[in-house]
Amino acid sequence: MVVFQNMKLYFLLPFVLVSGMAWSQQDTGFHLIPIKHAVYETHLVMATLSVGFIDDYRNNYTMPAGYVKNNTSGFAPIYGKLEYGVGRHLSLAATFGYDAFQYNYAQTYEGNSGTFVRNRIDRTRVLSAGFTGFYHLNNLIHVRHLDPFIGLGVSINNIRYGAHPSGDTEKVVFDHTVTPYLKAGARYYITQKYSLFGDVGYDQHTVFSLGVSCRFIKNSFYPDADRDGIPDYKDSCRNEKGIARFNGCPDSDGDGIPDYADSCPHQKGLVKFFGCPDSDGDGLRDKDDSCPHEAGPLVFNGCPDSDGDGIPDKDDACPNLAGPADNNGCPRTKVEAPPAPPAEVKQVQLPKKPIQFELGSTVLKKSCYSYLDQVVAILKENPDAVINIDGYADITGKPRVNAKISKERATAVKKFLVKKGIAPARLETTGHGSSSPVASNRTRAGRAQNRRVTINLKYSLQ
Repeated sequence: MVVFQNMKLYFLLPFVLVSGMAWSQQDTGFHLIPIKHAVYETHLVMATLSVGFIDDYRNNYTMPAGYVKNNTSGFAPIYGKLEYGVGRHLSLAATFGYDAFQYNYAQTYEGNSGTFVRNRIDRTRVLSAGFTGFYHLNNLIHVRHLDPFIGLGVSINNIRYGAHPSGDTEKVVFDHTVTPYLKAGARYYITQKYSLFGDVGYDQHTVFSLGVSCRFIKNSFYPDADRDGIPDYKDSCRNEKGIARFNGCPDSDGDGIPDYADSCPHQKGLVKFFGCPDSDGDGLRDKDDSCPHEAGPLVFNGCPDSDGDGIPDKDDACPNLAGPADNNGCPRTKVEAPPAPPAEVKQVQLPKKPIQFELGSTVLKKSCYSYLDQVVAILKENPDAVINIDGYADITGKPRVNAKISKERATAVKKFLVKKGIAPARLETTGHGSSSPVASNRTRAGRAQNRRVTINLKYSLQ
């Protein structure tokens, strides 16, 4: 009778993989390229066929008295596995195994003629079927095209063998066992469909097997972290959904310029403006255009001048009637025209003190209010007096910007005086830009002095 020893349980060997060679579709070379976002594909179906080695089962016979153990021959353990992906790192598999071999032994007989030896052959067949869960370690072992895994399951085995005969009588014995299925291994993908397979561990048959796998799924094997259908090795923006035209990078506004090169990534724009729009088509980007929805010349920062009087509509009190700048762009009338100066001018003394501004600012400082209140008092005492308000800028910035800001500074002083009760017709404003500096523009203190407004008496009636 055949006695089976307890099957030796092989503990899982550490399957440490620290590097691998990766096949790139972009060329025919091999590269050491790590995978940072590899995951096991859900709904993947994988069929594996492998051949086992180091089969401990065939050596676990203990021969009874009178029998001599000999070699095992004709074995070829074949293993199959049908695997299905159920999560980012999990798969379930049905496993199958078949092993057929001959076990040779000799039996010693005592007969009438003495002792003699009879050779025997024990033909054995093992059929196995099992169910196993696998955890895929792509999130821990980052080697491109490599799919490392560990598995735990159970295998049911049907064993058919010939029992040791009693005399010349032989009989066939069936045995059934349930054994654990413990494996660690990896696949290495040669193409998107086919891969080499190897594992080490323990089942009813063997501790080591090698084979090939075939996958049945339409999408790519290669990892795609942002799920945009472009594998990471081709994706220039791996963590942002994009389009193939821009190597996986997004174009949020759909203007044909990828976001990384688009100065206005959320507004459709033009290539010549690096993706920024020019809504009114006047040659200025909207973000640089003071009137983005009205076409205007560059000299007025994109704002129109409908009446052609040199004052943009937004600053023109009469945008459809040409008029002088000293009358806010409105034409003069007999009522609005200032009286002609007389031959003799009354002497009106105005305090001489420049009103200074911060860099780029047209806002009056509170420190200048007392001075302007003095000017108001003098103008009220002399109701016929007319004054010039002259605005200036330093050389910081472009000339057209300096001209604009100097005019706005003079206008800010005019508005203050009007609020205090001075008639607008008595106040004439002029912007001189960065001309006529009173100090050097090479120093910060000098430039601060040049950012100013001065008030001068034009004339006064007796």
